[in-house]
Amino acid sequence: MIKLQYLPVTTCIWFLSTFIITYIIAVKTRSVYYFFPYISEAGALPPASCVFSQLENLGALLLQCLMYVRYRQVEHDIKTQNIKLHSKWNSVAFKISISVCLGISITANFQENNILIVHLIGALMAFGIGSVYLALQTRISYAYVSACQRSIPKWMFYLRVLLAVPMLPILILIVVCEVLGGAKFTGESKMWWTEENEGHNFRLASTFSEWILALIIFTYISTFSNEMKGIEFEGVQLKVNDNQTCERVNDSSTVPLNSDSMTSCT
Repeated sequence: MIKLQYLPVTTCIWFLSTFIITYIIAVKTRSVYYFFPYISEAGALPPASCVFSQLENLGALLLQCLMYVRYRQVEHDIKTQNIKLHSKWNSVAFKISISVCLGISITANFQENNILIVHLIGALMAFGIGSVYLALQTRISYAYVSACQRSIPKWMFYLRVLLAVPMLPILILIVVCEVLGGAKFTGESKMWWTEENEGHNFRLASTFSEWILALIIFTYISTFSNEMKGIEFEGVQLKVNDNQTCERVNDSSTVPLNSDSMTSCT
C-alpha cells in the first residue's frame, strides 16, 4: 500500500535532480558554458544527453501517473458531490496533460543540436501547454475551497493563482529574449555563449526565465499533496477469464503425420 500524497513532491524532486545532475556533467565535460545555460542545453551532448533523456523519460512517466491520479481524484469528488464542478474541466485538463508529458519526452530525446524544430515543438508543449494545464487546475482548485473532503485553505488557492498567472508572460519573455539575443550573437556555438559575446544580456534573461518558470511549475505541482492525503495505491489486480473448455486426447501410440488433429476445443 503506497500513500500517493508523496507523489507530487517525489515527481518534483526527480525533475530537479535530473536538471542538476545533467548540468554538473555538462559543465564538467565542458559541453556547455557554466553560467545559466538552458535546461535542455545541459543535456544536448553526450554523456549528459544520455543521462538527461533517460531520466526525463522516466520523469514524464511519473508525471503522467501523477496527473492521472489527480484526474481520478477530481472525478471521484465530482461524482460524490464533494465539489461543485462541471466534469469537462477535469476531462479537458487530463487530455492536455498527455500532451504536456509527451512534450517533455520529445524535448529530452530530440536535442536542439540534432533536430531543432522538433525540440522546440516539444518545449512549447511542455511549457506552453503546461501553463494551460495549470491554469485549468487553478479553476479546479477553486472548487476545493468549499469542499467537505480534501478541502484547501484560501491561501493555497491564492498561491496557485499567484504561480499560474505569470507563467505565460515568462514564456513569452523567454522566446523574445532568445530571438533578440540570437540576432546579435557572433560566436561559434550558442552552447558556449559567454559574457564576451554580443547579446549575452538577452541570452541570460532568457535562460534565467526558463529556470524560474520550471521552478514555478514544480512548486505548483508539489501543492497537490494537500488534496491527495488519504489516497492510497493498493496494487494492480490481474484477472484471467478462461472462456473456452478444451479436451485433449492422449494416445501413447505414434501418431501418423497425416492424421487429423487430436485436440478439439469448444
